[in-house]
Amino acid sequence: MTIPPPPPPAPPPPAPSEGQGQPYWNGQPTYGYQQPPTTNGLAIAALVGGIFLAPLGIILGHISLSQIKRTGEQGRGLAIAGLVIGYIFTAIWVFSIIWLLALANAVTNAFDDYESDYSSDYYTSQSYPTYSTYTTTTTPSYDVDDTSAVISNASVGDCIIRTEGKDNGDGTSETFVTPVSCSSSSATNRVISVGTSTSSCNGDWVKTDSPLTVLCLVEE
Repeated sequence: MTIPPPPPPAPPPPAPSEGQGQPYWNGQPTYGYQQPPTTNGLAIAALVGGIFLAPLGIILGHISLSQIKRTGEQGRGLAIAGLVIGYIFTAIWVFSIIWLLALANAVTNAFDDYESDYSSDYYTSQSYPTYSTYTTTTTPSYDVDDTSAVISNASVGDCIIRTEGKDNGDGTSETFVTPVSCSSSSATNRVISVGTSTSSCNGDWVKTDSPLTVLCLVEE
């Protein structure tokens, strides 16, 4: 009896060519390890920035969404959350600033009104003396007897106020004389001599008949 020879060994599997298939293990195909997609770092930064610095979160959120769309990274939800939180916090900040400015303006106006009312009430309540800007001038009353007494008692060097009255029609006029200090600005004449005749005067004189007294005068 003849024993047949054993069958020849099975040929080894062909080596895969470059770019075709994967190596086999125990007759089953194996596949290479695929790395999971990464999370975009700006998306995380946008979320953190939206919480702590809202405008920065808005900027980073928009940049992150642009990068995720281009690279296919994960983190779109984080970027959107950072945008939403950033916009909400920014709106709150803006309204808070507007409210604070309005409050400060209202407080300033209230203080201004209070000071204005206080000043007005204070000065209104004070009483101050009133002074007339005009002086009332009264026409002095002259008396012939007083004028006669002044002329009779006058001495050389005395000063008078001479006031002309009505015309007597004989070249003379009624005259009234009032004594005054020579230092007064109202003095009109000074007595330079006392006598009983007008001829000794230089055309400027006053006299009284009872007793006869003539005062020669010079303008002051």
